[in-house]
Amino acid sequence: MRLRAFLIVLFGAAALAGALGGCATMAGGGAPMDFRVAKVDDGRCSGHCPDVIAARGQIGVDTADRFVAFLKDASADKALRDVVLIDSPGGKVVGAMRLGMAFRKLGAAVVVARVAGGGTDAVAGPGLCMSACAYAFMGGVKRVVPSHSLVGIHRMSRVEYEAGGSAGAAVVAQRVYATPDMVAALTSYARSMGVGEGLVKLAETVPPANIHIVTPDEERRWRLATSKF
Repeated sequence: MRLRAFLIVLFGAAALAGALGGCATMAGGGAPMDFRVAKVDDGRCSGHCPDVIAARGQIGVDTADRFVAFLKDASADKALRDVVLIDSPGGKVVGAMRLGMAFRKLGAAVVVARVAGGGTDAVAGPGLCMSACAYAFMGGVKRVVPSHSLVGIHRMSRVEYEAGGSAGAAVVAQRVYATPDMVAALTSYARSMGVGEGLVKLAETVPPANIHIVTPDEERRWRLATSKF
C-alpha cells in the first residue's frame, strides 16, 4: 500500500508541475550525480508515504560506487523502498551502464522524475533522462516515464583536445565516436536489461549535437518503459 500511495503522489504532482518547456532547467547542469532519501508527500499519504531514493546530476565513472556507498549508509532506514527517481543530463556511458547494473542488482524500480524540496515537503515533478542516462535507466526492474518526463538519446561520442605542434598553436578539438565493439557492448547490455536493441540502433543515427526524445510508442515498442507503474 505504501508504494501505491507513493505512485499516486508522484503522478499527481507531475500533473501540477507546469509546462514542458520548463524541463530544460531541471537536469542538474554539470554537477556530479548525488543521492538522497526523499519522502514525497502531497498530503494524500496520510503519513504513510515511503522513503525513496532521489538521484540527480551528471553520471561519472564512479557514480555506481557512490550509489553503493549511499545504500550502505541508508540501510538503517526501514521505510526506504527500492524506488529511484532519476533526473540527469547524461554523462559517461560506461559509468551509466555500471549504475544501471547496480539498479538491477538492487531490484529497483526507476522513475524519471525530479524531486524538489526536502523532508516531508518534497515534491516530485517531471524529470529528464538524457544521453547516457538512458542506459542507467535501463537497469530498473520496472521503468516508468510519467507524463511530461522525457528520455532523450543520441550517438555516443567524446571530444578529445590536442595541442598544436608549435608553441602558441591553437588547441584542436576532435570528436571521437564509439567503436563497433562499444556499440555491440551497449546493444548486448540493453538486451540483457530487457530493452529492444532497436533503441541503441536509433541512438547511433542521431548526431551528438542533437537529441531524439523517445516517444511513448517507442518506449513500448522497445520495452524501455511504461507511463504508469
